[in-house]
Amino acid sequence: MSQTKIPSISGRKRASLPLESTAKESYKKLHALEDVTNKNIAKVTQSRMPKVADPNARLMHRYYYGDVRVIEEVKKRERKIVRDIQHFRRSIAEIDSETKLIKERNLPDVKYNISKKAAICDELRKELLQVTADLDEKNGECELVAVNGDLTMKNLQLQHKVELQNAQNELDKELSDARASWEIKLREMENFKPDVQTVNEIEELKEKKQDREKAIEKLELQNKQKCKEYEVQLDELLKDFIKEKEEPLKEIQEKHDSLQATYSHLKSVAQKMSHETTMCKDECESTSKQIEEIKKKLKEVEKENTKLREILLKVQHEYYGKKNITDKVQEKAHAAEMHYNTQFDMMEHEQMRRRKLENSIDELRGKVRCFAYVGENLGNNYAVDYSSKIITTDTESAYCFTRVIPRSLVTEQDLFKQECQAYIEMCMNKSFNFNIVSLLNDNPNKLRDSFVDFMANQTYSHMELQYVSLCERLASADMLLTPAEESDKEIKVKIEENSIELNSKSVIVRSPAEIQDFLRLTEEQTRPAGIGMLKLKVWIEENKAIDVYFVEINDRKTTEYLLSIISPGEVVQTPVTIILQNLLTKTKSLFLFNLLEGTDQHLPFLLDLANRIGQLDSPRKNAVRQR
Repeated sequence: MSQTKIPSISGRKRASLPLESTAKESYKKLHALEDVTNKNIAKVTQSRMPKVADPNARLMHRYYYGDVRVIEEVKKRERKIVRDIQHFRRSIAEIDSETKLIKERNLPDVKYNISKKAAICDELRKELLQVTADLDEKNGECELVAVNGDLTMKNLQLQHKVELQNAQNELDKELSDARASWEIKLREMENFKPDVQTVNEIEELKEKKQDREKAIEKLELQNKQKCKEYEVQLDELLKDFIKEKEEPLKEIQEKHDSLQATYSHLKSVAQKMSHETTMCKDECESTSKQIEEIKKKLKEVEKENTKLREILLKVQHEYYGKKNITDKVQEKAHAAEMHYNTQFDMMEHEQMRRRKLENSIDELRGKVRCFAYVGENLGNNYAVDYSSKIITTDTESAYCFTRVIPRSLVTEQDLFKQECQAYIEMCMNKSFNFNIVSLLNDNPNKLRDSFVDFMANQTYSHMELQYVSLCERLASADMLLTPAEESDKEIKVKIEENSIELNSKSVIVRSPAEIQDFLRLTEEQTRPAGIGMLKLKVWIEENKAIDVYFVEINDRKTTEYLLSIISPGEVVQTPVTIILQNLLTKTKSLFLFNLLEGTDQHLPFLLDLANRIGQLDSPRKNAVRQR
């Protein structure tokens, strides 16, 4: 019934079919009008009309007397009633068909299902009665099993106590026999009067015996403690067993197996204790044998000691003789070391003097300095002559340098402290602005940090430090900015008469200790693209400063910009080439060519570039900056 489409029927009475004929009786017309308006209209009797004026009565009077509007209204209501009657008839037909379908199909199925479920309920009642009877029987069996378990548990405890008592009696008997035998032996030994050495040995043996007896007593105490522990464990297991007596038979069997395992463990412990007692007996016998062997060895050792004492006297005599000789040799070595140190200091002084003279000669020549920092193996096509400062190729082409420095002997720190020191000190003493250009280095951070560390240890009032990366392909970057200080602000370069000004972050350094912050910051930075320019404004005095530039060129394409600078007729257009040209023409320059292993493809280019740069004239005048 819930799935039927039964329309909602209002509380109105079912309207009767309208009569088309106008000659019907007045009573039927009044009845139809009553159904439409849902109001009770007083029946018209031929005898008399009601005295109170009713609107429906007035409407009917107007209908009788031929009012057109009233007649039209009545026709509309009749048509509506006809439509409602047809709708209700269709709904009643659908309801009748559905009720017939339910009576024919659904009711028999429901009755069959009810009878089937009633039969199932009867069977379930019978099974429930059977299960309750089985459950009562099982409860009786469980109580019987629990009683049997208690009896078996008590039986096992009694057996265990009897076995423990027997083991204890056996151990006591063996100990008493051992004590009696040792007491007899001790009496015999007391009656025997040996020499002093044997008396001492006997006393030691007595002490050992006392220790053994103490150990045996400890073992007995441990045995008793273990027995008590096991009894406590058994009592706890028994209590747990009593608490869990209502559990099924399977758990009781598992507890029984665990008790069996503890019993076997205790039995094995008892066997171990008996084995330890036998071991103690064997040790006593072995100690007596060892005593006899030790006596024999003592006699042999005394004989050997006499021989060794004689040898020791001879060795001591030889040692003192050798010691006197070594003392004389050490005195001579110390004197030789003092002479060597003085000679080495003189050599270093002469080397520094030679470097200054070589730098003066290079300054008089007026050419740009080109240093070659050479690796261990340049390849079979190149030969290095360090004394002549020449690198030759297999085509017999010779390339001259101001210095040829072996990288295996001179580290980055020694490069500035030894080879470049004279050049840097000359520029600082004469207040020249100067630069050092490093080309194609595999480890630029180490070389740059060594240069900064060297400059920090020079004499100055204070020093301002700037470090930027300039590139044609990428945006310029300030390498001293931390990640929190980074911004999109572009680095601007202003070229002065004899210097280059940068609008980047500046770090002031007043002592060598403050330079460590800069070194830690540059370690975290990546290798700069294009050229990396490190500018040091060194204030020699309060009103006099010089500009020092350390330029890193680590890629081949940027190095090729130098060719456009030194080639005659070439027009300098890019900002990087303009900066390099101003450094080369307006400040003192030193080019450091890193000729390392694995750079075979760059070596011809670097050698040709060094040869051409070495022929350029160095600027003679360099103004002193007054502040």
